[in-house]
Amino acid sequence: MGDAYGQGPDFLFQGEAMMSDNNPPHCQLVLSQFPLLRLFGHNLLVFVDATGTVIAELDGLATSKTGSIKPVGYLPSDRLKVYQFSASYLYRHQQPRVVLYKGSRLEVQQRWAAALRGKDAINALGLAYPLFGLGRNSNSVTSTLIACMGLYELAIPNGKPAPWEGHLLLPRGTIAAIRKEMVTGANTGIHLDVH
Repeated sequence: MGDAYGQGPDFLFQGEAMMSDNNPPHCQLVLSQFPLLRLFGHNLLVFVDATGTVIAELDGLATSKTGSIKPVGYLPSDRLKVYQFSASYLYRHQQPRVVLYKGSRLEVQQRWAAALRGKDAINALGLAYPLFGLGRNSNSVTSTLIACMGLYELAIPNGKPAPWEGHLLLPRGTIAAIRKEMVTGANTGIHLDVH
């Protein structure tokens, strides 16, 4: 469960796990949901290889003023930060999930790099975490990162309500610029719900 926060997308290209583009396209970007109080869901993104191994996970999380991750933000000093983990952090294979994108490792890495650019843009805002998550929260982080990758946010089968999903944390122009720079063939006609 190593934290890769702060590392660039290059860490995904290192090591023996790198596949050539001659292999079948089986890597996936997965939208998954961690259950909260059996009533709600915390949406997160996962990069999974052809064997089902988690390569990386992205989560929006409440963070204390000392930089510690918290289960929920409740102090005025708490911030909403995006973290990348180099293995499962909150993701479990049995959680409700939906595949957002399937392709070669290189194609999936390209989309993931766009999400990482979105992560950096969100973190640069220094957003306050809404009291007990009642406002744009970690689910909004996930929606924003999906938009940065040029993908549609699909409904998660058997998922719980995920408060504030579909709300974006970055301006429409910033998201479009990330997609244009980072993703070849991104769906530039995606509807962006900016509130």
